[in-house]
Amino acid sequence: MKKRLFIIAVLAIGMAACLGSCKKKTQEPTTPTSNLAVYYNARVYTAEEQTDVTAFVVKDGKFVYVGNYDGAINYAGDNAQKIDLQGRRVLPGLIDSHTHYFADCATNSSRPTVKLGQFYSHKQTLDTIANFARNNPNDSVIYGTGYGTKVIPTAEALDSLGIDRPIVLLSCDGHSVWTNSKGLEKAGVDENYKDIMPGASYFERYDTISKIPTGKVVEMTQCFWYIQKINAVPVSSVEDGVNYTSQLYNSFGVTTIYDAGALVIGDEAAMKVAKSRPDNTVRLYTSIWYDGQESPEDFVARAKHLRSNYTTDKIHPTTLKAFKDGTNEVATSYMYEEFHAPFGTGHGNCMFSTDQLLAITKPVADAGFNIHIHAIGDRAISEVLDVMYGLGKISGTKTIAHCQTLAGGALEKFILNRDDVFHQTTPVWMYYDEAYLQCFGQEMYDVYDMPLKTVYDAGITLTFGSDGSASESGKGRNPMNDIYVATNQGYDPLIHNRPSQNLTVKQCIDAYTINCAYQLGAENEIGSITVGKYADFIVLDRDIFEIETLDIKNVTVLETYLNGAQVYKK
Repeated sequence: MKKRLFIIAVLAIGMAACLGSCKKKTQEPTTPTSNLAVYYNARVYTAEEQTDVTAFVVKDGKFVYVGNYDGAINYAGDNAQKIDLQGRRVLPGLIDSHTHYFADCATNSSRPTVKLGQFYSHKQTLDTIANFARNNPNDSVIYGTGYGTKVIPTAEALDSLGIDRPIVLLSCDGHSVWTNSKGLEKAGVDENYKDIMPGASYFERYDTISKIPTGKVVEMTQCFWYIQKINAVPVSSVEDGVNYTSQLYNSFGVTTIYDAGALVIGDEAAMKVAKSRPDNTVRLYTSIWYDGQESPEDFVARAKHLRSNYTTDKIHPTTLKAFKDGTNEVATSYMYEEFHAPFGTGHGNCMFSTDQLLAITKPVADAGFNIHIHAIGDRAISEVLDVMYGLGKISGTKTIAHCQTLAGGALEKFILNRDDVFHQTTPVWMYYDEAYLQCFGQEMYDVYDMPLKTVYDAGITLTFGSDGSASESGKGRNPMNDIYVATNQGYDPLIHNRPSQNLTVKQCIDAYTINCAYQLGAENEIGSITVGKYADFIVLDRDIFEIETLDIKNVTVLETYLNGAQVYKK
């Protein structure tokens, strides 16, 4: 999970309105009254070479004709059901190429969770936690998300609230946990506890002599162990949040999701939840997370087990997910340049060496899985590219997630691998980023922070995703907000002032549709409005290709269809 940026009031209001409407009533999936339906009078962007499309025919959940009205009627016959789309813009169903769906389910369940603001002061954060504890006296563990860099995350600070229950709080970037002494005690963590990945993922200590834990847990391997040990996120709460979370994504036009690691519950537990919900209104491509604790042989066996036992028409356990580094927010992204004091020291955290990653990814790739690795710092990206090159040609796909800083020769190395490696990222991270400036300074920020047009012009394939909930302050779950940012640098003062790095609307939509389908290895099933593919499509309230780019953030999804069934209607 990555970072969370500047929040615009109008976006916050829009999200709140959507959440409210979704929470009150979920949309039951509906299908046309006939098995054969003609959709016409539309302005269809297919995400393929076919243009001037105004109509299509859906049968048995797939597109069976794409073209014009006369052709559709000739194909379907006069007795087919006809649905007039009233001249609206139609796009393929959007694909979120990297998010944390199951973690979202946990915070969207009926079980109360603390929701903290990234920009809350230390006192405001503590007051929010104290109020939550008073209002929810029966929770055995207080769980929440979202604290930011203005917080001093110590057990002592939480202990001062007088709460006699474990407290487990995920940071806004999702890469650290803040806990209290009660939680540490319950987990059996003290000065004698041996960290899982010393120097990379660990319990922070006050000093190397006493080794007393401060209450901050660094990076996901140790964080996940702690969340599981405390049972901070019961599986039941994840299952409870499925319907609302899926509807939230549907309301933004998202029909397919790549979950880049359940992280709050185990992989198999997450897939059991998904399989138990055949009524789910999103298609899920899921991860098998490598945390360094298994041998390659054991990991491959587990991955094959999950693939054979949980693959359905809506669930696809297809991908190894691993972390190469952390994030800027907790000074754990792996960089060639040192972090600037006092924000951080050193070059960040390296979770695995190139040899270690090759040792696990090679047998996994040979078993037919995709490879998807988190890398934010330039040194992390560069070394992961060495891994991808070392794998050679594989039957699956290779993706580097986030790709934030392309300095130190990382871009040049990416260009050499452009035909083989997907560049995945989240455009809302280009809102003004004070943390990045504090970490590395103005020049690095202006030149090397997410130069998306340079990446695109170099022939590297871009894919976009939300990294929810880690993009929450920038409202990145809504693809329209990401497209808005990627097309408005220099026009909105809260975004990077780099007009030369703006993408076109078409380039952004491709990065949310057909490119993502290729990333998932699903280009024959989804990603475009094409004969033979699943009938995933959305209807917009205005034509995103015709309006001013500054109006894109106001574009609304009116209808969302998955496999030809309407799963959302505004």
